[in-house]
Amino acid sequence: SVVQALKNGFTRVAAQQREAQLRAAAQTAEQNSAAIGRSAHDFFASITSFVPQSIKMVQGTVTGAAANPNPLNWTIGSVKQGMTVFIEVYGAFCMGEVLGKRQLIGYPCKKY
Repeated sequence: SVVQALKNGFTRVAAQQREAQLRAAAQTAEQNSAAIGRSAHDFFASITSFVPQSIKMVQGTVTGAAANPNPLNWTIGSVKQGMTVFIEVYGAFCMGEVLGKRQLIGYPCKKY
C-alpha cells in the first residue's frame, strides 16, 4: 500500500539522518579529543622544558659556591643566583608544608 511505502520511506530517511548526525558527532568528538591531547602535550612540554633549566641553574650555583667558598670573593651575580635558588627551594618547602597540612595556617589539633 502507498501509506506503508511512505512510512517505510520516512523511516529510512530518519535512520539515515540519525546515522549522519552520529557520524558528525563522532568526528567532532575525535577532533576535540585530538585538540585536548595537543593542548595537554604542549602544557607538559613547557613544564618539562623548565625543569632541566632549573636543575642546571642549581648545579651551577652549587658548583660555583663549592669552587669559591670564601664569601669575600663572591660576585653580585653569584649572590643573586644563590638567593634565587634559596628562594625557590624555600618556596617549594612552604608549598609542601601547606599541602601536607591541608590548610594555610597552623596544624589541625584534636580537642579532647
